[in-house]
Amino acid sequence: MRHKKKIMDKHVQIAAFAIVVFSALAAAYLYSVETYSPDKGDEMFVTDEPGSLETGGPIHWHPNLRIFIEDEEQEVPAGIGIIIGNVIDTDVSGMKMSPMHTHSDDGVIHMEQTSPTNRTLRLGYFFLVWGEGFNSTCIFSFCNSDDKVVKMTVNGEQNREFDGYIPQDKDEIVIRYEREMFGS
Repeated sequence: MRHKKKIMDKHVQIAAFAIVVFSALAAAYLYSVETYSPDKGDEMFVTDEPGSLETGGPIHWHPNLRIFIEDEEQEVPAGIGIIIGNVIDTDVSGMKMSPMHTHSDDGVIHMEQTSPTNRTLRLGYFFLVWGEGFNSTCIFSFCNSDDKVVKMTVNGEQNREFDGYIPQDKDEIVIRYEREMFGS
């Protein structure tokens, strides 16, 4: 009986130690997120409020991107900024990958940046990392013509910022290259 009690006490001690270590790590992370303040330079200060650019600190956001060329959805491949495209600015992400990247082909862009900058937050930066073109007149090699245009919506609303847009966490970004409809 005494042996069982010793084993039980040891398990309780290990579990308690694990809880204390986990709690300390979580508190340290939350403290660093709330108190982080990068040098001004070209840093873009952001918050979790949509459209806000006022406070500083690390970000870990997940906007979703869908691209349609004449109603055919295009794949946003897994591994962009990790094994596909340009692995750049790893100092901004603090990892061995670009600050904007994909892990799977579900269209989720991972924005993981310890020191976000004006340049590394913009949607155009993701396309730079990918090695593809995107702006107000072109998506990939498809450019505005007499009857087809590039359009973008964010959360169902038309957005004309295109490559200059700063995606927010959980944004639904849709880029379309399609026929121009009268009045649209």
